[in-house]
Amino acid sequence: MKKTLQITDLIDDICPDEYGLRMKPAPVDMDHIRDIIREQGGVDIAPVRKKRALRLSRPFVRAAIAAAFVVLLSVTAYAVYQLRMADYVITPQAVETTAPMESADASEQPVTPKSSAGISLVGYQGSPEYEAYVEWSRWLKDNPADLNALGVNDLWHETPDNYYQLYSAVTQEQADKLDEIIAEHGLELHTLRMMTTPEQLFSVLGTEPFVSGEYAVMGGYIYNDGTFKLDGSNIDGSISFSMFTSVKGAFSMIESTVDSDYEEWEYVTSSGTAVDLILEGSRFGNILFETEGAYIYVRAANGWIGGVPHIEREELEAFADTIDFSALASLYDGHTFDIGMDDIH
Repeated sequence: MKKTLQITDLIDDICPDEYGLRMKPAPVDMDHIRDIIREQGGVDIAPVRKKRALRLSRPFVRAAIAAAFVVLLSVTAYAVYQLRMADYVITPQAVETTAPMESADASEQPVTPKSSAGISLVGYQGSPEYEAYVEWSRWLKDNPADLNALGVNDLWHETPDNYYQLYSAVTQEQADKLDEIIAEHGLELHTLRMMTTPEQLFSVLGTEPFVSGEYAVMGGYIYNDGTFKLDGSNIDGSISFSMFTSVKGAFSMIESTVDSDYEEWEYVTSSGTAVDLILEGSRFGNILFETEGAYIYVRAANGWIGGVPHIEREELEAFADTIDFSALASLYDGHTFDIGMDDIH
């Protein structure tokens, strides 16, 4: 017995997430999928005027759609399903905020590029995290607290510590607005930030080290929800890096920059994971990676030449191989973390 189904119903029934995909919000070419399934055999095209339908034998349905997605991926590949650096660029209005932000640079030494753009490390354009970041940054810029009039210093503020230290919300009015924005986008604020050694970081996350190599300096911090920053420099002082992992559903105030003349390509690491690599004119190397539960950003430089950071394409790929992104994908699979001071030993 055969059953007539609409191709759109099949797409709804089989979410690409089942196959480890994360589709961008763009139209799917239904004709292409239909042709692929028809070529596989066992399919009759029903003569419908306004809506195309497929007559599929029941056992064939799921396997055919899965095969169609696989074929589509092999054709359109990375460009369709993988977000690129351009998706993380933030608007000039958000970049111009005067509010203090966290720094994601691998080095504190100032470097002035010819032309650069700010990039979000908390989510791509259209995500709740990105939209909240832009909205809060703009509001802070337009509504700064008059600290002189309030007499505010490092020892006093109107709001809880996390509002003041993590989000620059000094006054109750600012805190109320932040709460409004966070609620609007369905996010949660960090409540605690703890400094950690690498050993402490891996321990509280419950994982083996996901960065290999010998590092003379490495350390960072972690939030209660599992969001963390890790910095390191290796033994001979050549590679320096910063990694920021932003848990989805949590809100962070952090950004970086990217040169306008960057080169970008997909690279499959030694752990078998495809990541997005960005080379900024042989100055900085960047790595973008998304898991089910987090956005991951890494910035690296391989030494300095004439006072300017330097790294080549091959060196960036070799460095990417030292990070086990498959372990990070398993760790940040969407489950929630609840980390407290007592967990840091």
